[in-house]
Amino acid sequence: MQQARSLSRSSRDRDQASKLSVRYRWQTPPECTSEKLGCKLIDMSVRVNLDKFMAINQTSQTFKAQFFFQAETKVPKGDAEKVKKFLENIQKSDCAGADRIVVENMVDPLEGPPFKPWLSEREEDGKITFTLSWRIVGEFGESLELHDFPFDCQDFTVTLCFFRACKRDELQVRFIDAEASRVPLRVFSLENTWNRPHRLIIGPSFSDPRDNCKGAVFPLLHVTVQMQRVPKYYFLNIVVPMCSIVAMSACYTQIKATEIADRLSTSLTLVLTAVAYKYLVAQMVPAIGYSTWLDWYVLMCWFFLAGIVLENCLALKNFHRTEFIWQVVLYSSFAMGNIWFAKRAWDVYRAQRTKLSPHGREHEEGLDDFIIDGSDDDDGTFSFASQASEASCAFLRP
Repeated sequence: MQQARSLSRSSRDRDQASKLSVRYRWQTPPECTSEKLGCKLIDMSVRVNLDKFMAINQTSQTFKAQFFFQAETKVPKGDAEKVKKFLENIQKSDCAGADRIVVENMVDPLEGPPFKPWLSEREEDGKITFTLSWRIVGEFGESLELHDFPFDCQDFTVTLCFFRACKRDELQVRFIDAEASRVPLRVFSLENTWNRPHRLIIGPSFSDPRDNCKGAVFPLLHVTVQMQRVPKYYFLNIVVPMCSIVAMSACYTQIKATEIADRLSTSLTLVLTAVAYKYLVAQMVPAIGYSTWLDWYVLMCWFFLAGIVLENCLALKNFHRTEFIWQVVLYSSFAMGNIWFAKRAWDVYRAQRTKLSPHGREHEEGLDDFIIDGSDDDDGTFSFASQASEASCAFLRP
């Protein structure tokens, strides 16, 4: 039954996407470092597909996916031999056996040795077209931004590095937009926990010369897919029980203030329950140096329970005559706190869902002037950006 619901939900998403106009986002590419260094540039049209997205390991901050990368260039017959030799050198390993094209953040290739890029060529209209193709499958490292967990949106990026240093008067690749990247996503194993992605963000850049002992600069290509979490599991299993625990603590008001032992046994039991939930939340996220939305909510509930324990102790001698007023103040404050947390969660979730949906508005900073209407397609969309991080989910925070 659960699988049937997932399939129906997936089909609804695809049907909805197919009725909407595909929109491409184009951002001005960065200043070409290769050109500044005097390289002879080979323009290669880039196409990237996201074929599979299998798993996300939140505690180790990795994800498993499969991409298909393809870059093409057309050259006159007279230059074909030189370009072919250049591309073959990139495709093959160097004399030490190291690959010249690598995925910098790959942790594990999953299916044995990683797949190697392959080069093909064909002749058409008196020119030679060289195509460099690569199936990239593996487990990749990704630093997760969990401030808004479990209402968060994440960028999952693979970074391709072409270890061919930019040198004067030598050939070098320059990536341009092929306007053909898609998100077919034939395998998506996270339907129940993450919303299906609809676009890729592809960003060419260059390595920092300070990262190389010789100051060499290498071309990079960032491929990012943005996904939003489905928060229902965390809401029903943590937020609702925690809110209910604090609400149930009101039962102590039916115990006389003079019976402090009975009051404290009730209140402290609920405090220990809140501590257990805090421990459960800590197991769901990696060891990070900040608190998530869920952390703050559980802490808020814990502080209210601690305030009730303190009120039980003070009411015996000092506040038994005005205890009702303090109870109203405590529970009114808790209600206001819940309203604030709910508004924050709703604002974040709605903004992210609107922007990541196939029919969402593309109004990130600096992108409004580069929207171009495309054709209908149910495979998703892409954007070709100068930096993948510039279109990060961080823009989606209100």
